[in-house]
Amino acid sequence: MKWMHAPAMLLIVAFLVSLTACSGNMPTYEVAGVVEFEDGTRPEFGNIEFYSAQFKINARGKIQEDGTFTLSTYSENDGAVVGFHEVVIMQQVGNYLLAKSGGNRIRHDHGSLIDSSYFDYQTSSLSCEIKSDVKNEVRLVVKKLPRQTEDGMPLH
Repeated sequence: MKWMHAPAMLLIVAFLVSLTACSGNMPTYEVAGVVEFEDGTRPEFGNIEFYSAQFKINARGKIQEDGTFTLSTYSENDGAVVGFHEVVIMQQVGNYLLAKSGGNRIRHDHGSLIDSSYFDYQTSSLSCEIKSDVKNEVRLVVKKLPRQTEDGMPLH
C-alpha cells in the first residue's frame, strides 16, 4: 500500500519544487563601484540606491570613506539584478546634530557634500547597466553641493 502513494508524493514534491523555483529571488550579479566628484575627489559618506524599472526592485549600498560601495538586493553584497537601473545618492546632514548638541557647534568635517539633485529619481541624471557576463564596476561622477560653511555644513 505504501508504494501506491509514492507516485503521488513524487508529483507533489515536483510541484512544490517548481513553485519554489518560479517564486524565488531574481538572480543578482556583484556590483562594486565608486562615487567621485568632477574634480576627482570623493564623497566620504552616503547611501546609494539602484532601481530596476523592468523588475521593480532596488539594490542598495553604503558609500565608504574612500567613496567606494558595493550593492545588496536580497543579502549583503549579493549585487543587483541584470539590466538598466536609475541611481540616486542620498546624504543626510543638517540641524540634527546641532539639536542633539543642545545648540553648541560641533566641529566635524564630512568632506564635500553631493549636490541635492542626486537625492531624487526625478532629478538625478545617474543610470547604469548591470550585466551578467562581466565584472560590474561602476564609476559615478557627481557635482558638489555649491556652497558650504567652513566646517562642512551646507548653507541654507
